[in-house]
Amino acid sequence: MPHSSAVPRPSPTDPAVRRWTAVAVASAAGGFAAAAVGVPSPALFAGLLVGLAFALRTTWSLDVPPLGARAAQGVLGVSLGILVQSSTLSEIGRNAAPILGVTVATLAATIAAAWR
Repeated sequence: MPHSSAVPRPSPTDPAVRRWTAVAVASAAGGFAAAAVGVPSPALFAGLLVGLAFALRTTWSLDVPPLGARAAQGVLGVSLGILVQSSTLSEIGRNAAPILGVTVATLAATIAAAWR
């Protein structure tokens, strides 16, 4: 019998499947609610707030496979890239020094906080 390299399908009763389903449904509902009241980038903010709420209010562990993490970062990058306008880039060019300073300071603070 040949070796199967197929990934086993998770059961709907698996706790991880139920947890991811709850997070996805809450994120979608939050996105639609945020869009209804005119929040810019409603799916982005809803996903951020839902993820934060689940992280702070539950003991759930939601592991993201590496391919899923890369795909999500790609979608986020494209979503944010679409919002950039040429006038924004021109303004960034005129104010490059303070923007670079704040960016470097934020990066340094983040690395220092993680270093502890």
